[in-house]
Amino acid sequence: MLTDPRKIDQVAEQSQQIEEDIFLSHIGEFYDQKMSIAMDLYDAAAEHTNNFRDIEKEDIREDPRIVRILRYLVKPKISQMKFGQFAGVNSTNNYEEYTLAEASTPNHQIAQDLADFTAANLDPEKVPWLSDPTIDEEEEIEYSRRWICDKIAEQEATTHYRNWRKDKQEQTVAETLDDAGYTDSGYSGKISSTNDIPVGTYAEESKVAGADVQKADFIVRPTEDTVIFIEAKAIGVRVDSHKRVKEIRNKASDWKNEFEGAETVAVIEGWTTGDKVRTMMDDDIAVYWEHRLEEDFHEDLAEKLNQSQQKVQNQS
Repeated sequence: MLTDPRKIDQVAEQSQQIEEDIFLSHIGEFYDQKMSIAMDLYDAAAEHTNNFRDIEKEDIREDPRIVRILRYLVKPKISQMKFGQFAGVNSTNNYEEYTLAEASTPNHQIAQDLADFTAANLDPEKVPWLSDPTIDEEEEIEYSRRWICDKIAEQEATTHYRNWRKDKQEQTVAETLDDAGYTDSGYSGKISSTNDIPVGTYAEESKVAGADVQKADFIVRPTEDTVIFIEAKAIGVRVDSHKRVKEIRNKASDWKNEFEGAETVAVIEGWTTGDKVRTMMDDDIAVYWEHRLEEDFHEDLAEKLNQSQQKVQNQS
């Protein structure tokens, strides 16, 4: 673990650039993927509804995925939960899966309510050919198609990137643990005792007992007397840094009070500063950067496990 203040500041700046590079190298690809899917759905919705002139429950039941397009055609665009609420369900999420096989089919009444709400609240600027028969319908449909699908792709690409980035970081942590000699315990319940997972193993994303029952991204048991809680944070936006660091510090305090021998590790990447890193260190939180895990964290993890194994051998 780095302790030199100048080195910490330097690595923090490097980490910011690394996070930007990761974002820029993937967000465009995700946008293109979501745009292609959205345009296919728009075409299907337009075909089913005669270019949105006749929005019927049968259209929605035949291909529930078009609900995604209908949400964006109303004024203003409406959320899945709000749209579902108007039809008596919690959300339209289940109807909007990417494949027809995965999408749930709403019953007749729900489909009718969704169709009626859409027809009554269409944004005339998004479907101008419905009110002005003199305009070039084909041209306006293509304009609407690109406008609507761009909005969908922007939002969904951002969500996809955020989930992908979290998974990527956690995969890197898991690989580091594996390489250091630990094995996945497969434990998925609430961590109430150090003994919930065996020495030399780890558990992924589990709730942890404490004043506030919160999730840890990883729980590691290097020795009989030690448990390590790992929080992984990829911070893509500078203004989120304070919030993410505060979350880590609050969790660390809670776990330290609940578990004897508890240690908290923060695996970070992105937009934080050397000062914030030192603030965590002052709270006895060990801080490692994702891009330096093999260099810094691997050795520390392996050493703890080796010491534990050596102790067992000596006792036997």
